[in-house]
Amino acid sequence: MRLLNVKTRKLEKFFDESNPDYAILSHTWGAEEVTLQDLENPDHVQKKGWTKIDGTCTLAAKENIDYIWIDTCCIDKTNSAELSEAINSMYRWYKSSQICYTYLSDVPTNTDPSESNSASRRSGWFTRGWTLQELIAPRNLVFYDQKWKPMGTRLELAALVKDITAVPAHMLSADASNPWPNTAIRMSWAANRATSRAEDIAYCLLGIFDIQMPLLYGEGNAAFQRLQLELLKQSEEESLLAWGLDSSVQLIIKPPNWRGLVSVANNSRPSRGRGVLAHHPGAFRSWQGLEASEEDTSKWPPRSKMQATKSGLEITRPPWPLIIALPVIMGLLLYHSLLVLIRVLTRGTSNGSTIMIISCG
Repeated sequence: MRLLNVKTRKLEKFFDESNPDYAILSHTWGAEEVTLQDLENPDHVQKKGWTKIDGTCTLAAKENIDYIWIDTCCIDKTNSAELSEAINSMYRWYKSSQICYTYLSDVPTNTDPSESNSASRRSGWFTRGWTLQELIAPRNLVFYDQKWKPMGTRLELAALVKDITAVPAHMLSADASNPWPNTAIRMSWAANRATSRAEDIAYCLLGIFDIQMPLLYGEGNAAFQRLQLELLKQSEEESLLAWGLDSSVQLIIKPPNWRGLVSVANNSRPSRGRGVLAHHPGAFRSWQGLEASEEDTSKWPPRSKMQATKSGLEITRPPWPLIIALPVIMGLLLYHSLLVLIRVLTRGTSNGSTIMIISCG
């Protein structure tokens, strides 16, 4: 990990076990950002992006923090291996920082965040994919306007941030004991966010799901498919399949009989040409605003086991009463069947049944 010394303005390299205390910057990229290579050129202070580095150093020095980390100049982006390691470590780096300075370059000084159409609410920072983990991961976060005037801490502005981002307030408190919501809810936080490259909409979510996977720039939308396959390997959380529901769909996340049961309204119209997995976090938009259930889960049926195969998706379910199993299976079939060939094979065993969902379209 490279850190910038706030006194010498020079980069120094550390390994995790020896990292000093550091502050970290969250921002949106603009014109003339200062890269790692630019720091070797004395003229780098003339670039527009230097003001962000200088401003971050000034804030850190006032708090007696000797180092800062900024993604523009602390990663050698010409080295693909280093870039991959950095992106896979990003969430942890933000979480380990002493404080995160969040710089909103498009918010004028003295803006009232409480106004319905304020510049704070319209800031581009809230629309970028990478800033989602930068919002959630840090223990301490302070927002600054374009003149580096403090606007408030994440905790102080929690109601506003929740309203803008749909991230529940309890996820903004940095309390490690807070439960993470299910997969679909977390995906919905990125539904309205964008990235410059198609692959990054998947890579920017690695930390949100605690997933490690290699970066393959050039794979395009396949990156999001890979992310979901990794989630299937590491989790038995069924809500990953509950995507593509429109506003006419009722989501029941605290059902009396089955976890994650999805009730489809009569006028619901699934889009055509879909497979079992979603193509973008936007497909989970209908989960926005929902939070983790506090219901006693000990009375819920055991989770299904899901596994991606060459043929499709294999779901091995525990024994369910027929009255529960049929609506769940039929819901999956009806909602994912248009222009997608789905074959269901139920193989009874002493431990339950296996459902094969095979997508050919």
